[in-house]
Amino acid sequence: MQIRRVAILGIDLPSQHVAKFMANIGISVALYYTDDKDVLYQDVVDNIGYPIQINTLENNIDSLKFADLIIDSMTNSVKDKCLLYNKIVEYINIDTIIALNSTVISLSTLCDKLSSKISKRLIVAHFSYMFKNSNLIEYVVHSGNSGNVLAVFREFCEGKLNKKVILCNDIAGLLIDRMGYFWIIISLINSYNFKIDVDIVDRIINEHICNSKLGIFRLLDSIGLDIFILKLKELVSIISKDDLLFVAYTQIPEIIFQMISDKVTGYNGLNGGFYRKYDTYNGNVNQTLDLSTGLYKAENVDYNVDILRNSKYKNFICSILSSISTYAVYIAEVTRSDILVIDDIVKLGFAWKNGLLELSNRFDI
Repeated sequence: MQIRRVAILGIDLPSQHVAKFMANIGISVALYYTDDKDVLYQDVVDNIGYPIQINTLENNIDSLKFADLIIDSMTNSVKDKCLLYNKIVEYINIDTIIALNSTVISLSTLCDKLSSKISKRLIVAHFSYMFKNSNLIEYVVHSGNSGNVLAVFREFCEGKLNKKVILCNDIAGLLIDRMGYFWIIISLINSYNFKIDVDIVDRIINEHICNSKLGIFRLLDSIGLDIFILKLKELVSIISKDDLLFVAYTQIPEIIFQMISDKVTGYNGLNGGFYRKYDTYNGNVNQTLDLSTGLYKAENVDYNVDILRNSKYKNFICSILSSISTYAVYIAEVTRSDILVIDDIVKLGFAWKNGLLELSNRFDI
């Protein structure tokens, strides 16, 4: 069996991103939504811009029989998932794989409540929305999976999607989100504490840590600050309060939550984000948000971010890398994960120039 046709349950932004990516490389994709009154529906129809079918699940449930892979990106509880899977199983092909695109629902907990008819084909597969261009997909399996399910899914990811797959333990948040959210939060906190302009922070990150041109703050603008915090809250609600990620969450500067309250959430918002273009009499001016005041100011044009000659910048990046290295060791221990897998995640998942060990050695941490 090969995966040629994909059905995605859900039409939120993460679902759209996965659908567009697959359609762009020639995979037949259909999006399904559950309610005719879904406020996102019309926007999806108007803006999808790709040859993607959009169906209601209620009226087109029988069309799921054509899907080789069903990616479930809907946001619901374990109880809702059970109801959904028990409903669709009568319509899907016997070899169809169901991939739950979630980091907050335990696969073992869910499978314990499902019949083997469903659980044998059910896996967790995390298509990260936060790191849209990630070359990684992490997945979780359980002892009841059919043997060919894993082989077929792996071949699809590596052969057609050109993504490396990483087997992850069945843990809250999995590894990409745990490490990714921690990295972004720690960068936010340190940017605020060191009083460094957001555009300078992004340039430091781009030049010394990431191959990506987004940095931290442009990344948050592209995700949507409101979506980032919403997903983060879901994650911290299911981890221990002793977890370093939970501790970091409690230290997020208040300005971040004020931005969301003011609808200053990024590129998809009406009021800009950490960056914005401001119309003046003489034309557009690029501006950045001052984290200390909450006010906008002109973006830096001519500046030097040579961290080897600027102690504040070097201390800033060393503080970030030290915290992330500590969390990597912590998360490896509490989740019984291989530290080398976590190193792969920061390099391939977050497009870092080097792994944590190389970067730590470079900056004498």
